[in-house]
Amino acid sequence: MTTTLQGVACAPGRAAGRAWVLPRAGAPPTPSPEGDLELAVRRVAEALHDPDGRHDAERAGIHSVQRALLADPEFIGRARLLVSEGLTARAAIHGAIRMAVDRLRASHDPLLAARCPDVRHLGERLLAALDRPPPGVARPDRPVILVARDLSAEELLALLGPASPPRPRLVRAVLLQRSGPLTHTAILARARGLPMVGGIPDLLQRVGSGDRLLVDGGHGRVTVDPDDGAVRRFMAEGCERTPGWSPDGRRGSASPRIQVRVNIDLPEEIRLARETGAAGVGLLRTDGILRQGHAPGRPQQAARYIDALRAWPGVPHVYRMFDAPAPGPEPALGPRGIRWLHLNRSRTLTQLDALLDAAAAVSDADLTILLPMVSHPQEVSEFRTLIHDRWQGAGPPPALGAMVETPAAAIVIDELFDSADLVAVGTNDLLSLLVGASREDPRVAGLLDTGHPALWDLLERVGAAARERGRTAMVCGALAADPDAIRRLATLGFDAVSVGLADVRRVQRAVWRRRG
Repeated sequence: MTTTLQGVACAPGRAAGRAWVLPRAGAPPTPSPEGDLELAVRRVAEALHDPDGRHDAERAGIHSVQRALLADPEFIGRARLLVSEGLTARAAIHGAIRMAVDRLRASHDPLLAARCPDVRHLGERLLAALDRPPPGVARPDRPVILVARDLSAEELLALLGPASPPRPRLVRAVLLQRSGPLTHTAILARARGLPMVGGIPDLLQRVGSGDRLLVDGGHGRVTVDPDDGAVRRFMAEGCERTPGWSPDGRRGSASPRIQVRVNIDLPEEIRLARETGAAGVGLLRTDGILRQGHAPGRPQQAARYIDALRAWPGVPHVYRMFDAPAPGPEPALGPRGIRWLHLNRSRTLTQLDALLDAAAAVSDADLTILLPMVSHPQEVSEFRTLIHDRWQGAGPPPALGAMVETPAAAIVIDELFDSADLVAVGTNDLLSLLVGASREDPRVAGLLDTGHPALWDLLERVGAAARERGRTAMVCGALAADPDAIRRLATLGFDAVSVGLADVRRVQRAVWRRRG
């Protein structure tokens, strides 16, 4: 009998296929002497260690959180205490992970709560390492709809493989009993163009491996056991195309009122980004180059930035300064963003000098240096002074931008524009902080509504200030890829949206439909 399941829309797109319930490592705690805790910790620590920077940017950020938790004396101490009280290593790991997850949820911090899947995945690693080195995630042998209680971003990344070169996709869509639209898993799914629905109650009791499914990620809807006619209608609706659209996003001789730029994680992705027909780089996250445990020197960094600027001339390039990932046991909004940059001055100056070297070497480059997690105008003005003091190139130095991810930054936007040439609104963090709702807990996912009037009040404030001052305003995050938001953002004064590689062409089509 056909049934419909309603969850939370996490990543748009439509898919049809058979369900594949993700096998999980480890068994329920049993009172038998299995493995050794210290050996498991060593094995996992070795697997997470990456001194040569071989891990890609997506995996590196996840590993940094797991390394922090693995080094947390409270977490490891709890596991050791449980072992000393007579529990097996397996039971102790289950207990320590459960307590760590409970602590994150009890913090009432949405960014900390969003780390719960990564913590659970660390538990999976430790359990698997009791008897053998950490294995890879189990993979399907045919195209499937992935079904799981929960899924960390690293597990999804292992299932998908790298974005380049293109390869046949075995996972057509993701369905999770937990998770929400602002988790790292959902962000990765959107970047890869993978439909995803989270927060589906009793999913594992209602769907089994082999069940026929239709997934509508944009509306958070799943149809179980549809008939052949329903499948044909569903796929026909999902394959609608816009007449006259070409790969570079242009239609006739007109130009869209709002640019569609692209988010990337590594300079080497520039060539992939250029092929999408985007209007430029809206956000290069430099975190993959500069991780907390590995930082190339100034010449090595500059060379990568120079290659990226030369590979795509004539378009805007916005490169964000290192945004330190939140360590597991500490508050996510502690030493993060520009605060981390102040606390780690030597590494900050090395990166800044490398960016300035690149701008000087590619004199016609349109480069903007972007500051993360700004909350006060003084942070921007001080950094502008720093840029002018260290600039050694001919002509003016690169432009300076600020991320608007805190309500405070949106409220003082006029003062920010005294020093900032550009602002990029990170709607994921901004919305989460604005409504005080966890990005991970599906019970409050309804509060993370991109139509929330308070969010749009702040966006209107930012857009009006940008228009009045003649500055560039851009939106990143989930809202930037929402076709229904495109026209409204343009009328508010925003010049651009920046989306994942997989979303560029879909959003371009939406821009042109709005103009038609």
